[in-house]
Amino acid sequence: MKSADTSPGADLARRVQAIEDHRAITDLIYRYTEAIRHQRPVDCLDYFTEDAVVELRHTIPDCPGQSTLHERFVGRKALASSFDETAGSSARIWPMIHNLRIELDGDRARACCVMMSTIWPHGKEYVGEYRDTLRKGPDGWLFTERVFTLFGDTEGQYSEAAHAAYESVKC
Repeated sequence: MKSADTSPGADLARRVQAIEDHRAITDLIYRYTEAIRHQRPVDCLDYFTEDAVVELRHTIPDCPGQSTLHERFVGRKALASSFDETAGSSARIWPMIHNLRIELDGDRARACCVMMSTIWPHGKEYVGEYRDTLRKGPDGWLFTERVFTLFGDTEGQYSEAAHAAYESVKC
């Protein structure tokens, strides 16, 4: 059995690779939000593996760890039809990412971040959290799973009421 190289050069190479992987995942998350912001959700499909899973969940902030599944999409084809259906074709979504944390594990990673989003023409602001699972392959880092949990809106409505209010004005 071959042991891991513990030389200073090998350690430096591992640390540099970790920095590059962290940066690549950060860029992937930011490219996703930029594509959404510029109304190009179809660009996001390239950021997912073919068999990726995306879930939209609702929770009450007072009950951490407890959430209800609102929608689930499996595979890029399902994702392609989900954007207009979920947000509404006339919605201008402006997602803003905060508190990004990434944990690397070889060619796999997990990320977590807070997302605040303003949606026009409705003028509502929402707060939630992304929990991502990623895999590094020949094309770089891609999402294998992306779970967004809506906490509520900035007017004090928790997720179910905030979502119902949004659905009532969605075009």
